[in-house]
Amino acid sequence: MTQNRHSRSETRRRLGSMLVEQSRRIGLTNEDVEALEQTRDRTPAEPLSFEERILTRYDEDFG
Repeated sequence: MTQNRHSRSETRRRLGSMLVEQSRRIGLTNEDVEALEQTRDRTPAEPLSFEERILTRYDEDFG
């Protein structure tokens, strides 16, 4: 179990490093992120109905 937790933290670190690298490469600034945060819709999503969950699963399996 300790090894599993360690693997996940390594993956998270690599993902974080990759995101930082890409952000720098495209020139993303803190001001850009703040502007995105201000316009973000914070309304909670509506949960899927039972039928929607079944159809989504069906599409994934047989679509």
